[in-house]
Amino acid sequence: MLTKEFALVGFTKTGASNTLTSPDEEFDVDAAIQDNTHMEFVSYASGRQNISFLHTTIKLQRRHNPVAWCMELLVSFFFDAIPVPTDSITMTISPFDGAEPPKASAGNSKYDNFIWAVVNKRHMRRWRDERYDMSLTRTSDWEGLPNWLAVMGESKEIGDLCLYQQLKEVIPHCGDFLEYLIVSDMPKEKPTKYFTPSVA
Repeated sequence: MLTKEFALVGFTKTGASNTLTSPDEEFDVDAAIQDNTHMEFVSYASGRQNISFLHTTIKLQRRHNPVAWCMELLVSFFFDAIPVPTDSITMTISPFDGAEPPKASAGNSKYDNFIWAVVNKRHMRRWRDERYDMSLTRTSDWEGLPNWLAVMGESKEIGDLCLYQQLKEVIPHCGDFLEYLIVSDMPKEKPTKYFTPSVA
C-alpha cells in the first residue's frame, strides 16, 4: 500500500526508490522495516507531493521475555495507573507547509496553531493527560460518527474541513484498533517558555 503512495519506502543503502517498477516485481520487505529493539520496529517513507515524510513506529508486547511480560500483565491488572501492555502502531505524517527550512525568527511553521482529533473515548483521558496539545481542546460528539468516538478541537470549521466524507465512512470500521487520529500544529509537550519574536 505504501509503495503506491510514496516513492521511497524503507531504508536502502543507496537511497534508491523502493517503488515497484512492474506488477511482477516483488517488494523487498526486509528493506521496508528496521528493528530498534526486540519490541520496537520503525519504517520510513517519503517522496510524495506536499508530504515531508511518513514515520511509522511499531511497538510490541514483551513476548521475548515471558516472565517480564506476565509481570507487566499482573501489575496492570491490580493497579489502574499502570497501562495494560498492548501492541501499537503510530504513524506520523509531516507535511510541507511552505516555510522550509524553518527560520528561528518566524517560529517553526507557516500554519496557525491548531489541533483537531478523533479519539476513542476509552483512551481520551489518557491522551489528554499525556499530550499538551490535546489538553487545549473542547470535546463533542459528531453527527455521522459512532458514540464511542469523540471529536476534539478548537472550532467546528476545522472539523468540517478535516472530517471529509470518505474519512467519516472509514473510521467506524477501525473499532478499538483506533485510539486517535490527530491533525496538529502544536507541541506535544508543554512549552517551557513563550516564543518572543525579535524586533528589528
